[in-house]
Amino acid sequence: MKTKNKLALLAMAAVMVWLPLQAAAAYETSAYIPASIRLEGFDRGEFAVELTALEGAPRPKETVLRRSGAGGVLFGPIVYAAPGVYRYHIEQNPGSDAAVAYDASQYEATVLVENSGSGLHAQVSAVRLDAAAGGTPVKAEVVFTNRQKGGGAHSGGQKAEGQGAAEAKAALPGMAAAAPQTGDAAFGAAAWACLTAGALAGAAVLLRRRKEK
Repeated sequence: MKTKNKLALLAMAAVMVWLPLQAAAAYETSAYIPASIRLEGFDRGEFAVELTALEGAPRPKETVLRRSGAGGVLFGPIVYAAPGVYRYHIEQNPGSDAAVAYDASQYEATVLVENSGSGLHAQVSAVRLDAAAGGTPVKAEVVFTNRQKGGGAHSGGQKAEGQGAAEAKAALPGMAAAAPQTGDAAFGAAAWACLTAGALAGAAVLLRRRKEK
């Protein structure tokens, strides 16, 4: 077989491997799950929020996020390769400061991944599991409010709470998913696949004719 024909076959093989990878990438999306810490009566401390994937849902790289003081955290990006409903349990790990009442609220976040025909799209929502009502879900943002015991607020306590609320607002845009959309990429990959398939067919005919000669 001539060198030119070998190179052509190698090129076609490379394209056949590359195309499925591109198609798979076009039909992936990602989402972030936000949470925040608020403080009442004090303005400092170390806090940790933990996310647990339920029923085999994809997980972010970090499942425990820590921060100093009030403010928001983001779990993600979490990558999804198929439509579905994915659920996550979120709670705050209790701290060691005996003067602080740590918020023991528990939340369940849901990521709904749908195929719109032009790619996958993710939407995030969350509910608080109300312990007082036997675990009845209540739609809410994922917020943990920690309070100083005894109500002995020192200077700066209200400022910390305000700062935490401001940061939480920035990190929690209505629980909307911060998900890159892939519709245009999916359309481009499909068009490229058609063009490449035509080119491959033409190349195969050309090689067969040369071989017959």
